[in-house]
Amino acid sequence: MADVKVRFYPASFTVEAALALSVVFLAIAVLIRHALCVHDMVSGSMILEEMVEKIRFRKDGDEWENVYEAEGMRKGNPRPYLGDYKIDIQLESRQASGTAKAGGWEGQIYMKRFQPETFLRQMEAMLEIGDVMDAGEDGV
Repeated sequence: MADVKVRFYPASFTVEAALALSVVFLAIAVLIRHALCVHDMVSGSMILEEMVEKIRFRKDGDEWENVYEAEGMRKGNPRPYLGDYKIDIQLESRQASGTAKAGGWEGQIYMKRFQPETFLRQMEAMLEIGDVMDAGEDGV
């Protein structure tokens, strides 16, 4: 039989290792919990922004508020850490707004309502400025 060396460690070494590992595992658990919380807040904000963005581009948006609220809640539930996700969208004459809630978190967003006529006026003004610049007149 070969000589087998058996090592004995003092008991304090194993106790210290157990304490160190428990602290490491606790730190990992806290990091995972925080990552889930951040995930829920960020993805909840993104879902809210997507739904408000969709409704603000519709001409008949008032009829679609409930549809987009239901779609947002379907996409948002279940939240891994914060719990139930609720979304509320309002469409007014000049702005679209939304509120999302999950657990202790709440997010809000406000956007101007899409007005294509404003965009067309701005484009027409840009084209006129371009024509003036091309005509040889000095600009700025």
